Amino acid sequence: MRRSAFTLFATGCSIAVPSLAMAADGSTEAVSWGIGIVTLLASVALLLIALGLARVATGSAMAENISYVVAACVCLAGAVLASWSMRLVADPTVAEQIGLGGAALDTVGIVLFCIYFYRVRAALKRFLVALSGQDVMARAEVPEELGEVSAGNEAGGGAQ
Repeated sequence: MRRSAFTLFATGCSIAVPSLAMAADGSTEAVSWGIGIVTLLASVALLLIALGLARVATGSAMAENISYVVAACVCLAGAVLASWSMRLVADPTVAEQIGLGGAALDTVGIVLFCIYFYRVRAALKRFLVALSGQDVMARAEVPEELGEVSAGNEAGGGAQ
């Protein structure tokens, strides 16, 4: 419940803040810089968390996939920095090229996240299939034993 409340709150704020800024003074420049700062901080936090997870998961199947998350975080942070640098460049042609580079970094970041989630899903699926295969074998043996035991109890109980 807390997660959905936070998600709804964040979605509401992301929709309401720009419109409130436009209504207040007609300029969204401060909101745009603020969102950029929050995005950069979030991407840096995500990068630090991913690096910490990579350190913890060393030697596991997950560790080889963490490199995709780290690269995606770097791409997202680069895209934010590109959007900031667009504001500082006077030449519109250079600003357009920087914007295209930022969009490309966003796309590459999303593709890297897709690769990561696909690989983790495939590894988890293999694990669950292996686990359920053993579980199926265990369940296949247990009812026969329980059936013999319960039949023996019924026979023994009826004889007494």
